[in-house]
Amino acid sequence: MNILRSLFQTFQGEGSKPSNNDGLADVFKKTVTQSEELPRRETLYTETTTNSPKPFVQAKPLSSLGQALLNIEQHEEMVATGNREAEHLLADLYYKLGHQLFNGAGMKKDPVEAFQWFSKAAGRGHCPAQFRLALMYRSEIGTRKSMLQAKNWLNEAANNGFDVAIEYMGYAHETGWLGTIPNRTEAQMWYAKYNAMKMPNCSNPNDAFIYAKQYESSEVPHREFGMMSVKSPLQAFQWYLHAAQLGHLKAMERLGMAYEHGELKLPIDIEKAQSWYKQYNHGLQQQHHRPVRPAITIASHSPTITG
Repeated sequence: MNILRSLFQTFQGEGSKPSNNDGLADVFKKTVTQSEELPRRETLYTETTTNSPKPFVQAKPLSSLGQALLNIEQHEEMVATGNREAEHLLADLYYKLGHQLFNGAGMKKDPVEAFQWFSKAAGRGHCPAQFRLALMYRSEIGTRKSMLQAKNWLNEAANNGFDVAIEYMGYAHETGWLGTIPNRTEAQMWYAKYNAMKMPNCSNPNDAFIYAKQYESSEVPHREFGMMSVKSPLQAFQWYLHAAQLGHLKAMERLGMAYEHGELKLPIDIEKAQSWYKQYNHGLQQQHHRPVRPAITIASHSPTITG
């Protein structure tokens, strides 16, 4: 009992803070810098990850390959005796070892071996490991390329409630990212699930506006998984709309421009453009500023200066 107690005291906890080795941008050949003062969409991911229908338990980081294998062996023995707590922790130990092997953090980089440990974790319902397998199958890293397997594991992680996977299901259907025919209806369905998880937690209009800009430009890499954030006109529109509903004037102006010029995959709609510009100008007037956006002559679609 003392051994079991000491093991759990050693390996239970919230996990470590990301290190400088956590980024996978070198593997996925994406490099981008981002000001730490700006909010990152990945903060929305981490807030609800452990609230998914199948939460995972995080183990503390492993110091070396030998220690990692010893930890895993000890927990496998506990699982064999029916210890449910060790069973949940074991999946994260598999994942942590795969993560270190993938990055070469404290041990030699070995994507093939990392894939094996991610597979073990995924088989035990570990959602980040399931998502990782989808990325590796798609990018042919550590295993043979298989779009079918990538789709299967992405779907598994998404159906288990993993927010990053839910967002990428939308992205896959929007762009054909997994080799399938783009399907806007399916994309919007998955994005709606993701937004239903995230928007209630984002009540700051400035944050919502920045998320919208990131969706429009895809300028932020995800710290843990390394791939670039989703670039999605559909999501950009939804987050500009969310920011505008929270009172963000620049978001109102951007929506007016999008409807005026048919941007963000929107049809040209002059009446909606006029409506958003009107709200934008009214907001400026309330702030004691002169309106700067032109009104639109609906008949000719040509702008006329007001005021």
